Amino acid sequence: MARHPLSRAPGGTKPDARLAPVPPLLAGEHPVNTGPSLYNPRDTKPEQLDALLTGRTVLLDEILDNLREQAQGATRQHWLLRGQRGMGKTHLAGVIHYRVKQDASLGRTYLPLWLGEADTYEVYSSATLLKTIGDRFAEETTDLVLRERLNAVEGVGDDEGYFHEMVELLSTEADQRERVLLVLMENLDALLGSFGPKERKEQTRQLRSVLLHNPRFLFISTTPTYYLDNPLDDPKEPLYAHLKERDLDHLTEPETKQLLLKLAQVYPREGAEDFLDGKDGRLRLRVIHRLTGGLPRSLVMAFTAIREATGIGSLVQELRALLDAQTAYFEARLSQLPARERAIVTTLALAPTNLTMKEIATRSHLPERTLSTLVSRLEKEGHVRAVSKTGGKGSVYELSEGLFRLWYQYRKGRSVLEPLVEFLAYWYRVDELEGVVAALRQGTQANSSTHAAELALLQAEEALRRASSEEGQQERERIWTECQLAVQSEQAEIFVEQWARRLAAQLIKESLLLKETLQTGHGRESILKTIRDSPLSQEEIRPILLPQLLKAILDIFITKALREPKELEALSTIFSVILNQYGGETNPTPQMAAIRLAFSMLLANINPQRALDEIDLVLASVPKLQSLKPLILMARGQVLHSQHRTNEAILNLDEAITLIQAPSKQNPTEILVLHSMKTLTGLYDQQNQQDLAKRIREQLVARFDTWHQEPFRVSVAMNKAILAFGYGGVQAIPALKNWLDRYSSVDDPRYRGIQDGVRLLLALMSAAQDLSTAQEGITAWVESAATKRPIQLDLFFRLATSLFISFGPKPMKEWLSSLSSAQLPEETRLLISWHMMAADLLLADEDGPLAQQVQARLPPELRPNVEDLVRQVRKARAGLTQKA
Repeated sequence: MARHPLSRAPGGTKPDARLAPVPPLLAGEHPVNTGPSLYNPRDTKPEQLDALLTGRTVLLDEILDNLREQAQGATRQHWLLRGQRGMGKTHLAGVIHYRVKQDASLGRTYLPLWLGEADTYEVYSSATLLKTIGDRFAEETTDLVLRERLNAVEGVGDDEGYFHEMVELLSTEADQRERVLLVLMENLDALLGSFGPKERKEQTRQLRSVLLHNPRFLFISTTPTYYLDNPLDDPKEPLYAHLKERDLDHLTEPETKQLLLKLAQVYPREGAEDFLDGKDGRLRLRVIHRLTGGLPRSLVMAFTAIREATGIGSLVQELRALLDAQTAYFEARLSQLPARERAIVTTLALAPTNLTMKEIATRSHLPERTLSTLVSRLEKEGHVRAVSKTGGKGSVYELSEGLFRLWYQYRKGRSVLEPLVEFLAYWYRVDELEGVVAALRQGTQANSSTHAAELALLQAEEALRRASSEEGQQERERIWTECQLAVQSEQAEIFVEQWARRLAAQLIKESLLLKETLQTGHGRESILKTIRDSPLSQEEIRPILLPQLLKAILDIFITKALREPKELEALSTIFSVILNQYGGETNPTPQMAAIRLAFSMLLANINPQRALDEIDLVLASVPKLQSLKPLILMARGQVLHSQHRTNEAILNLDEAITLIQAPSKQNPTEILVLHSMKTLTGLYDQQNQQDLAKRIREQLVARFDTWHQEPFRVSVAMNKAILAFGYGGVQAIPALKNWLDRYSSVDDPRYRGIQDGVRLLLALMSAAQDLSTAQEGITAWVESAATKRPIQLDLFFRLATSLFISFGPKPMKEWLSSLSSAQLPEETRLLISWHMMAADLLLADEDGPLAQQVQARLPPELRPNVEDLVRQVRKARAGLTQKA
């Protein structure tokens, strides 16, 4: 019997030769996509969008929970979702739109209005944005009267009066319905870019006024990952820190499998799920993830190509529609670039690979001497990025927006759709592609042949040409082989992890049972025997097993919160036995160093000197692990600080901070930098170390001021506030005012506590200049106590001595009385109570009967605190009276 032209060839020795057949491509004559839409989730039923959502559930829940919280509030927290094209931003917006409408509680509060990409392109001012929102409002509510009122508003689109009338009309309509307009808006970067250069800042200020001061609007916007850095990260820009930002990441391998299985369930076809089953399903999944990069849109394309639904004809139509839909957006971005910068972008788009600076100069014919400045500007604005930054002319650059290259080549007449061709060439074998080409040629020879069928044939022929070439065969072989080795390695790692967890649990159980004899030879010998009887005794695999075992032991102690001294002694003994036996055999690796460091930090709770000794052993291996030196020095500084060895702690922290080159999400030293900032806060209490602590804080702020990720941004704001206060006296007042000028408009819960503290400090510091105004400021602060968190109120009590000295006991008693009327935790009420007693003592004659009555009421445990505070205040106020 003749073999079907699309069936799999027998035999072979390549990594995929043993695989059972996967569903082949079907080249239909009349391709109609009955599967998921590649580029427009609006064409998909909302129930299906919801069912297909993968890898975004945590973010979706966070947003919906935030909407529920905001339903009761008077202010609004707006959102920005970042992610490259195809990452699922529109999909997520569609699910939010659907969920809000379906949820009875959210539906009563919010009216979701989902603006499309095309809506953004029609906007050129804040007023025309509101007009677009109004049109969608009228459409969603089928309100003809509202539409008439919108059309009756007269004015020019960028006129301020027109803007205010639109705000008033939409706010009134939303008020009447008792709803918040939940605006789901695509491409915020395109919107801001549509504002004219001269009017941009004013138009953005108008938009900010809606975001900040109108509770009838709540925006959830999207943007490609690399744009919008300047308008959102520059404190001088109107939108600085007004949006809660979240990044959409590529799907992981398990999430990729989830999405493919969901697609197979939502768009069923016999055998559609089978290619992930069986002993080779894991390998196929790895290859799909490798070819698509975990990009949701690429995974939908791959699924459609694999499922034997309608063949590549429908994919070609979908991809062409996708590229056509991007035209307005990409043309607008190109038109905003100066001619020379535009030439660099288009040169990168037409090149087959990423380019160095010299290669860009050769292809674009631009002078190399000016190219560095132009590329740096493009990099800063998010158009290009360095993928290999060796410095100077050797750096390699790529387009930040990967889809732009495909779109530009398509617009220049290149009909080959690279993502589809690449997937076909490296997923399917040559014999399968030969069958596809033969079937498509047969279809194009028919009288009913369409342009789509001819384009489909072109993609298949190009895929076959690439797959048949020596370079293509080598690349396919490399991809499948690497994926096969990765799967095998992963399976081995799973086995090792399981073994390590079992042995770790056994060792910990033994050590806790033997904890009374651990320090004796008998206890240690028992642990050593268990280790020697395990695979750890095999020298050839010990370098793999040892780090996993130590990590598993630490994980158990951390997850089970084993912190009692006897438990930590058990941990110390297990580590000592293992490291004494085998620690000297293994070469220092970052993993082993990090494990030993974590062990040292746990050990610091019971034996700080032993912890320092362990850290020093790790530090001794630093010549081979230079990248870890800041981390090790940070840990050493923390332990020294816990021992009150302040000078040594500062020296270690200072050296660690000096070694850090640039912040990075992947660099664990950055988290310790934040811990060091907290450690340095304590050093302000030690007079002789204030200058050193201040200098290091300034160094930290300078290093992190341009780092735009949280928690670094909020930590920098906090440290700037502490530095401003640290100037002391009248010098602190302008510094604190400057801080408020920069950060007071940031409407984010993480900043509110710092803003609140700075206002209190500013009022206190201003007392010497204008006592009455300062007193009014503190009164206003106290009257809003009900809205404050305990940590904010704690600052008031830490400043209590200074407040008593500056303002006297009478105002202080009034403030404490006002605080006591709020709903506060029991700990705060206790602080109020004993500070009230201090105020009463200060108001009474020192040796009079009233003072004696107050002292008699003092609980014995509080008496030293109250009497010490009263003594300090009386002495200080007496000194002020003498000076006056």
